[in-house]
Amino acid sequence: MRTSYLNWRPILRDSIFYAFSIILLMVFLQDNCFTLAEAWGFVGAYLLYLFILFLWARYVKEIKLNEPAAEEEIPQPLIMLEHALEEERKGKSALYFLKRLFNYPIELLLSFIPDVEKRPRWTIPVFFISLGLIGFSCYWLVLAAESFARIVGVPPAIVALTILAGGTSIPEMISSAIVARQGRGDMAIANAIGSNIFDILMSLGFPVLIYILIKGENLEGLSGDGIGTSVQILFSP
Repeated sequence: MRTSYLNWRPILRDSIFYAFSIILLMVFLQDNCFTLAEAWGFVGAYLLYLFILFLWARYVKEIKLNEPAAEEEIPQPLIMLEHALEEERKGKSALYFLKRLFNYPIELLLSFIPDVEKRPRWTIPVFFISLGLIGFSCYWLVLAAESFARIVGVPPAIVALTILAGGTSIPEMISSAIVARQGRGDMAIANAIGSNIFDILMSLGFPVLIYILIKGENLEGLSGDGIGTSVQILFSP
């Protein structure tokens, strides 16, 4: 395992823009209403962030730290997952059969998607098919989370900030852990911060923008208390 080195420049850059994103969220949603201009403001802010990243990569010279040579090649995430599954198959535990039972519908659905490594011409269609499946799965996941909140008797915001937020953060956690093991600690932290910037500006702003353009009306009825709690959590370390 390599020693991680932190470069403060990209961390400071992303932290400043992250704070700017949260401030936009607070200012735009004070009246518990989302307007077309505010939705464009979120999307435009993220495009500005991408433009800053482009200029940064082109004109800012990063300090190259002396990193030790790699002791061994770090396995890819899919290889690591395959190794873990193989070890689990050897045990044939009850947990293994339970996981296979719950994963069977997903595996059956994925079996209909062409393998782009064997059929490169399907790369672009598979990309859009994957986006559609992600959107479909997210829709039903949100409905299930709302039903779970009603059954348990907790506010939906709590479920959103725990179960749903945890599910969306697991892939980011895995990718950050991998690059951290490769000695790129600054990339791991920037990935975590940058994903939150995307969640605020695009995951919230873009769907609202589409909604307002289609419906022709502002998105109203937002919960001010829930937004205030979310902002406090976003600002917390």
